[in-house]
Formats: sequence, C-alpha cells, structure tokens
Amino acid sequence: MKIYADMKNDNEITEESVQAFNDNGFLRIPGLLSPEEAARCADFVMTSVEDANNKDLQTGETAIFAQFVNLWTVNEAVKGLSMHPKLISIVKQLAGVPIRFWHDQALIKYPGKSAPTEWHQDEPFWPHEGPRFACAAWIALADVTVQRGCMSYIPGYQDGDAMPIDDLGNKRALFNKCPEMEFEAVTTIPLKAGDCTVHHCRTPHAAGANITEDPRIAHISCFRDAEAIYNGKSHVVTDGLGLKVGGKFDHPLFPLL
Repeated sequence: MKIYADMKNDNEITEESVQAFNDNGFLRIPGLLSPEEAARCADFVMTSVEDANNKDLQTGETAIFAQFVNLWTVNEAVKGLSMHPKLISIVKQLAGVPIRFWHDQALIKYPGKSAPTEWHQDEPFWPHEGPRFACAAWIALADVTVQRGCMSYIPGYQDGDAMPIDDLGNKRALFNKCPEMEFEAVTTIPLKAGDCTVHHCRTPHAAGANITEDPRIAHISCFRDAEAIYNGKSHVVTDGLGLKVGGKFDHPLFPLL
C-alpha cells in the first residue's frame, strides 16, 4: 500500500500519489517543512498559544490534549504555516474541486498529562453538509514517534458513511457503531519534524498518549469543499458567527483558496 507522496516538483505531487489518497483516505507528505522551519513554527505556535489563552481561543484542556483553534487569527507567522503555499497546492490536487480554509488548531499533548485519542472520524464533528471533499493536514512540529502519540489510520473507509461518536476517550465508541472496522489492518505513521499527513474527514484515525518527556506539538490545517453547506450544528469555530443554515460558509474566517 502506497502511503508516501512523491513530488512532481516543489509544489505538486504525482497522479499516483493522488490515487493513493483516494484509495486509502490518507497520505504522508515527507518534508513539507524543513527541520529548521518546523522548529521555528513550533516556536510560533507556542507563542500564539500564549496569546490564545488571552483571547479565548483555547477550546479545552482535557486528559487527552490541549486544543487551540484559529491561531492564524492571532499570529501572522502561524497564518503562514496554516496556509502554507506548498500545503495548499497539494490539498487542491487531492480535492479536485474548489476549496476554502476551514480552521486551524494546535493539539498539544503535554508530557505526563495526555491519554490516547481513540478512534473517530472528523466529519461528524464538523457542521457541514454535502461536501465533495474535506480533509485535515496534520503537521508535526517536532518528531512524533509512537511513544509521543503519532497518528494511526484505518484505510478505505473515506467513501462510506460517517459514524458520530460522543467520547474521544472511549475505546469502543467507533467500533460499537461499525464493528467491521475493528478487524481492519491499521497503518501507524510516525513523523519527523516537518512531515505531514493529510486525511479525509471520514478516514478513521487515532493517536496514542505522549509517554515521553517532551510535548507533542502538532498543528492541523483543515480544508473543505467551497460549496459545502452549513447545517447549523454547534461548533466552536462557527458558533456566534451568524451563518445562515443551508447557506455556504461565506465569512472572512473561511477564505476561498
């Protein structure tokens, strides 16, 4: 099974890589950032996390992770990471349809304070209907080994139905709704700093606890079909924006790309 993207040039992947994403629902992009860029971006993100604490952008610190959304709105350097030209070019290839930015988020698993993120799909948590495409790009800003809580995926379910779950800490939540998933082969992908994985919003995925002595710093950029429809479901990014149910996500927070 092909999981690594091959680059056609600095900003384009090969057709075989696009097909691998379509087949499996995820793709690893080695070296999206250089190690030096990743280290600088880690500093940018941690600085913006401090700003976020003062701007109510922290959406929760649980036993699983600390989550901060829309950091691009408080730090221009983070905006450059969230909407990195190379990343946007690759995501456009994978989408094959016009896309818009959905949101970014930092997911930090602090040493001694994290737990596994259990199996789930993103789509049930997102307030949209009818997307032809939606994805999350998971960028490692430090080496993310198995011990530090790297991502695992179950391939081949991105074309099926999404299964809503209520608890990211419940090991059985997704498998109780779709028992056959439990018997599928799992692909676990440790990442070096600067590497990235892109996964479809219906691809089942999970991440382990961080049992190392250093924080796991991951920065996620999310993208969706420009024609997707807002369904009115409560979400920290859209609540209070006055979006029209049944309308598109026409708002400065969701720029067309």
